[in-house]
Amino acid sequence: INDPNKLSKLEKATCGTQKVYLGQGFVIKHCDSNNCALRETRTSLANTAIRDSNYSHLIIPRILARKEEYLVEERLPICKSVKESQIIYETNRDAFTPAVKQFPDILIRYNFTDLLQLGFGPVRFKTPTPRYDNICPYLKEGEGRLGLVDLEHFEEWHIPFLSLSADVKYCNKTTCNTLIHLFPLHFKEILEVMEARG
Repeated sequence: INDPNKLSKLEKATCGTQKVYLGQGFVIKHCDSNNCALRETRTSLANTAIRDSNYSHLIIPRILARKEEYLVEERLPICKSVKESQIIYETNRDAFTPAVKQFPDILIRYNFTDLLQLGFGPVRFKTPTPRYDNICPYLKEGEGRLGLVDLEHFEEWHIPFLSLSADVKYCNKTTCNTLIHLFPLHFKEILEVMEARG
């Protein structure tokens, strides 16, 4: 971080909106200091949610250090491109079933946006596509894991009307739509989990 020459020699991530440098076992995210602080806070919130639920297939990289506008995190063994991540998911469907079944609970209890991107082109073709650069499918010893590598948009719900049943149903419908776009090969499992939630 202190040596711009060394930093510039590191490999850079090809997707995402912020500069991310890839090192051996670590990544360096370049963001303003307020954003770094926000990411730390939201990473802590997500870690608590996953730890309390004992979800072993949802993985958050550890924050190793923070200095001014740089955040250093553990590097997960994820793919370098969104396309590679998509292929990993599509060719290992059954391996990802436990992870996909764990994720809805987090998405229902927390406001986690920036998981889908609206497509380009005419309106009729604007189908949301997965942001596999923010939630990264990868394999570890043959088991499917979901790496939650960008938690800038992860927060608790702050909408008071969510206690009303109609609003809960609306949020569950939105969550279900997001999940199906993220994991289309698990349509049946997602519906089963969501129906069990009511």
